Amino acid sequence: DIFEPATVNASKNKRMSMQLTPSMKEEVREHNVMITSFVPTSAPNKNDLSRRPPRPTSSEFTVMIESAERRENRRRKSKGWRAFCRKYGQLIIVFIVILGLLEEIDNRFSLEPWTEDHPVSTQRDFTVVQGIDDLTTDNVDAWCHTSRSRCSCQDPTVGDNRRESIRWWSRLHRINVEAASHTSDIDILLIGDSIVEGWMGTLRGHEIARAYGVREIFAKLFDATGNEAKYEGIALGISGDTSSNLLWRLQNGELPDNLNPKVIWVLIGSNDFGVTWCSPEIVLIGILRVVEELRMRKPNATIVINGLFPRTFHRKGYLMRGRPSFFGLTPKLPSLWRDFVSVNSELRQYGRARDRVEYFETDIFLVDKDAPFSELRIKNDLMPDCLHPSPDGYSSWGEQIVG
Repeated sequence: DIFEPATVNASKNKRMSMQLTPSMKEEVREHNVMITSFVPTSAPNKNDLSRRPPRPTSSEFTVMIESAERRENRRRKSKGWRAFCRKYGQLIIVFIVILGLLEEIDNRFSLEPWTEDHPVSTQRDFTVVQGIDDLTTDNVDAWCHTSRSRCSCQDPTVGDNRRESIRWWSRLHRINVEAASHTSDIDILLIGDSIVEGWMGTLRGHEIARAYGVREIFAKLFDATGNEAKYEGIALGISGDTSSNLLWRLQNGELPDNLNPKVIWVLIGSNDFGVTWCSPEIVLIGILRVVEELRMRKPNATIVINGLFPRTFHRKGYLMRGRPSFFGLTPKLPSLWRDFVSVNSELRQYGRARDRVEYFETDIFLVDKDAPFSELRIKNDLMPDCLHPSPDGYSSWGEQIVG
């Protein structure tokens, strides 16, 4: 039997005496079936030995075994981590080299050294502003950020409704208008951009994984109906809004006469830098224009200006590092921290010079607030994308608001 250890001509061919593996037996079986599948042209005659297929000789059987062994070896080589390395090893090496180059580019070209004489954001003193008429752009030298020769910055003293044509934005605006129209006397009203919208656990009106649980945190802090909260409040925010977008929203239904909050908490301006790329002075005028609109419409409310949260494009969260261009395929994104510091400083001075206007700033999102400016970094657990707080970030921020 050819499937048992071969013993014929053992002295001439030692390979005939080896034990065949199951896969090799399958190869031999297929070979025998091919040989025995000969169909004679006439009816077979049991006595006609010439019609019977010949049995394989010892040498032919050896060739069959060697062929099966070669196929078995090829199957073994095509599996396992060694086969994976042979197939993808070069690609892995190239990928590692690219990562090393990106790291070197980050370290060499993304650091923007801080100087104590950082650029001032304004050319005039805004602490003397007494109303809306004092906020003009007549003497503004540069509308665009220094990193951009062109920008989409709009007049910060006029409401901008260009986003009204966007379906999801219009839907959120209608939701905010309806919420404001059904609310009267509350303790706090939060208004702003995506960070404020995040209190509802949404981004552009859709629930997102990174904000899971934030709505419950908001209810615990600002929903006194059936909860432990000491204050009652609502949040009206829309992702991507600039100060001009927020101004238009306030003028078109989101601040009705029936809505009378004791405190209005304002956080706006980050997208004026990172989306429309306005200059610091234009950003500052836009924020103050919103504040003056609130002071005019709700003179009995206390207005709290929340300083701009830290924001960076650097993938490791360093505030004084931007994102270099990837071989010219992507635009270079600068560090905005020095501009944020300048605007926050101006807002702080403005708040000190006004009645019923307060300035609030937090450092909870920084790894080490006392570190040198070149080493300031955002906490990954409180602000994973270096822009929006995590649920823990919202919880810490909210505790400071109510505290």
